[in-house]
This record gives sequence, C-alpha cells and structure tokens, in this order.
Amino acid sequence: MKKRSIKQRDGQFIIIAVLFIATMIISIGTMLYTTSTYYKYEPWEEYLTLIGNIELSSQRLVELSLANYTYDPDVNSNTLEKNLRLWQSDLMEIHPGYGIDLDYSLNDKALDYNWSGSEAFSSANVTFTLNINSLGLSGYKFSSTLFLNLKILDDTVGGKTINISVTDNGLPLINLKKTNFSVEGLDIKNVTSNYDQDGLFYTIYLDVTEDISSPVTVSFWDYRGIKVKATK
Repeated sequence: MKKRSIKQRDGQFIIIAVLFIATMIISIGTMLYTTSTYYKYEPWEEYLTLIGNIELSSQRLVELSLANYTYDPDVNSNTLEKNLRLWQSDLMEIHPGYGIDLDYSLNDKALDYNWSGSEAFSSANVTFTLNINSLGLSGYKFSSTLFLNLKILDDTVGGKTINISVTDNGLPLINLKKTNFSVEGLDIKNVTSNYDQDGLFYTIYLDVTEDISSPVTVSFWDYRGIKVKATK
C-alpha cells in the first residue's frame, strides 16, 4: 500500500512536472514568436510611416508653392524649385542617420496657368524619386499632380447672376462660399450651389441694380490659397 502511494505521488509529480515544462515551452514559444514578430514588422511599420509622411509633406509643399505662384506668377516663377531645395536639406536634418535622398524632376510646366478665357486653370506637376539607404530603398517614385479648373458656364453673361463650375483634378469642389470668389469691379451678394444634368455648379449673385455687361472676370481661391481666374 505504501509503495502504491509513493508511486501515485511520483506519478502526480511527473504529471505536474510535465505540465509545468509544457507550460514553460508554450510560454517561451509565445514570447519568442511575439519578439520575432515585433522585430520583423515594427521597423517596416516605421519605414512605411516615414515614406508616407515624406509623400504627404512633398504634396503639401507643391500645393503651397502653387498657391504662392498663382498669387503673382511673374514674381514667383521660381518658388517651387526654391522650396524643393529647402525641403531636400530639411529632410536630412529632420531624419539624421536614415540616409534619405529625395530628388525631383521639373519641366517648364511644373507650375502652370492659363487665365485667358472662360475656362481657366492653375496646375502643378512634380515627380519625386526617394532613396533611403538605411532601408535599402532605391528609386521609389511618386508624383504630385494638381489641376484646379474654373469655368464660366453662361453662354452670355448678363442679368445679375453668373454660373460657374470648379473642379480639382476633375472632381467638383463642394461647400464653396462667397469668400472663395470675387468678381472684378463688382460686389457679390451671395453664392449658392446647384445641380443639373452635368453635375454641380455654383451661382454667384451680384449686388447690382442693373444688368452687367461682358466681359466679366471671376477669380476663385480654394482652401489652400490656390487661385484661378476666368473671363467671359
């Protein structure tokens, strides 16, 4: 009886020991998997965030440069290249040790505008090439393209209203207000949005007592300060 009791206790000890060892193995395995997963994915998440931030900041820089350019195209013709050069050096200071090299490609249409008719535009087009030595990333390309279009829709501009459409890269801009527009030599009373078979358009109500005569010039500024001006 005593031997059986001893064997039972020995058996229980072995079972407990095996369970303990199994638990330790599972725990160590989970810890090793978690650690390896962390070191496998965490740096990539950091790099992806870094790349995304560089793309977004480059896009914002192009937008601000176009806004500055359209404020006075003759004076600010070199604003984009000046800003991009500063951005290149700032990146190396902001992220030391990463080996970041951001290059860009500009042509004579990198910043452009045409405000001579009833359908006008302001645009920007820049291609970037990003290298990050610490990541082994080389030749990663992305573009920043902007095309802000303003169109006076009326066949003949008369009466006391002007209908216009505004698009950004082909998409209609919504929620525009009176403060987004100006009409040369005239005051604006109100601006409303409307829809027809062609989509969204805006009606500018002028604060006048008599019918207006052609030509009329409408200027528009979007939320970034980019300007477009059309005449009809």
